[in-house]
Amino acid sequence: SGKTSLVHLLVDGEPLRQPKRTVGCSVAVKLIDFPELNSAGEVVKTHPHFVELWDIGTHTQYADLRHIFYNQINGVILVHDLTASSSARNLHKWAHEVVQHGTFQAPAGSAVWGTTSPMPGEEGSGTLGLPVPAL
Repeated sequence: SGKTSLVHLLVDGEPLRQPKRTVGCSVAVKLIDFPELNSAGEVVKTHPHFVELWDIGTHTQYADLRHIFYNQINGVILVHDLTASSSARNLHKWAHEVVQHGTFQAPAGSAVWGTTSPMPGEEGSGTLGLPVPAL
């Protein structure tokens, strides 16, 4: 329900009061105008871009099917429950699954980055090893 709530908030701009479990995959689209700036930092025009947000069910019954949604990925948002340590540990499992089964189409000039702190019980930078922008 956390992923579903986040997608709803990003697309509709309001919290989802009673999210339901995702069955398979749910897709939402948001139109975002990216500004083009001049040398003074002023917006000279905007470029519309469609952003597709894929809310992929994590239940084990979908494990053999999830990889079909990992095609031409431009970025990844991994969501977990801050109150459950097992949820945080699962981030590595999801990142590994995406890396193993995904094809990647990162935007030009994008950096590769991941979480900003190590996962619980780990040392190091905490990046999840994804070859596309990740949050």
